[in-house]
Amino acid sequence: MAKVFIGVDGEMTGVLRDQNPPNRLIQVGVSLGAADTFTSDIGWAEGTYSWEERALEVNKFDHERIRSGPPAEQVDILLSQWLKNRGVGHKDGIAVGWNVGSFDFEQFLIPTLPLTVSLFSYRFADLNSLTFALQQSRMVPGAELGGNENKWKNAAKEVSGKMLGPSTNWHDAGYDAAASLLQFYWLSGVIGGLRNA
Repeated sequence: MAKVFIGVDGEMTGVLRDQNPPNRLIQVGVSLGAADTFTSDIGWAEGTYSWEERALEVNKFDHERIRSGPPAEQVDILLSQWLKNRGVGHKDGIAVGWNVGSFDFEQFLIPTLPLTVSLFSYRFADLNSLTFALQQSRMVPGAELGGNENKWKNAAKEVSGKMLGPSTNWHDAGYDAAASLLQFYWLSGVIGGLRNA
């Protein structure tokens, strides 16, 4: 299979893994399209994870839910097989998302889901880079968005929300993965339109 863009998102117990015990990946979402998304919680036994109150407020997880999820090894097998069943082979996937390379992958997916990670390239499509490019463009269409990357991020989220339907929780990894993929295509289209302007 040729390289394929794949929306990826994770929910974690906190933002840094260098705790003892570490903060952990507690939900993963992977999307090849709005109607083709894998989502699973990942469970951890009490005492095997650190947590930050703010992180659990944002993703709406509690300790009971964290302890009751399937183990990471099981999720890794299911997710890697799900991707293979869709034709994704070794290093075929290019992860798409907000801070997906330096945060989701580097800190959490690589140490937690090695079989799944083996199906992804070392290349990432970070959506922040697209919003920064639009911010710097001298040919930005529409004065209402101007040159602020947060306005582009919000506009992309609004577009994906219209396409997916409203989410009651932006921090559901499956919804966010599907939204990231749609945002990537929309932002890429805006940049492509500048070429033709």
